[in-house]
Amino acid sequence: MKPRGFIESKIGQAWNNCISYDYCNQKINSERSLQASFWCHLNNIILSTDKKRQLFIEPGMFIKSKKKK
Repeated sequence: MKPRGFIESKIGQAWNNCISYDYCNQKINSERSLQASFWCHLNNIILSTDKKRQLFIEPGMFIKSKKKK
């Protein structure tokens, strides 16, 4: 299997799960909830297949600060 072959096959499977379960059951109401659903399904598939692999996400952070004049 190619180095990326493992994750490529899991991405398609996770997307199908995301759409067939969460989207069809109206649990997705925004792009962020779609991202969260997809990550959840992909992470579950990866962990059930190979406990040594980890899936990291990079959360966005927004900090409001007062501007000095």
